[in-house]
Amino acid sequence: MTNRFISSFWYADALGLLATLNHTGFCRQTLIGGNYGLLNRTTAHPNPDFFIAQLFHDLMGERVLSFTSDVKKKGLRTYAQCESGLGGNATLLLINVSPTVTFTAQIGAMAAGMEVFVLSAGDGTKAKWEGLDSQHIKLNGQMLQGTDEQLLPPLVPKAGAAAALSCGPLTITFARVRGVKACE
Repeated sequence: MTNRFISSFWYADALGLLATLNHTGFCRQTLIGGNYGLLNRTTAHPNPDFFIAQLFHDLMGERVLSFTSDVKKKGLRTYAQCESGLGGNATLLLINVSPTVTFTAQIGAMAAGMEVFVLSAGDGTKAKWEGLDSQHIKLNGQMLQGTDEQLLPPLVPKAGAAAALSCGPLTITFARVRGVKACE
């Protein structure tokens, strides 16, 4: 784990995989400290993994759903869970580690609507890393930055089409899907 966006792929995948194995908790070594805390050790601003943890906590519930993909070998990891409270919402987690391929997940008739949170690298400096060395993160194309008054920026989704979900290269996507019968 590091304080860079590249670590978020591992962290999101670990959270999703452990949930499928019935683990209900995940401990990080530290909240703040070193280069691997959820918070920057000198500024206390959130590192990229903080936002993965926040969205996973807020959107993914305890009931794991079967959501399979035939493209895992090509760079897409997929997970799905009912939201807590079973109000008919589920959240899909798609982790695209391919630097060139955009994947489309066919949601089909199971969804009545969707809210999408697409996380990508912020302002990385190493071109060969395609920005993955960034200590910052973008949500739906906008840099997530706190202010002196509000350290944690709001995590605002964008509306998504209910039939399909596009997952661009080197992104982590959480999609809250409404109207999922298995989650009622």
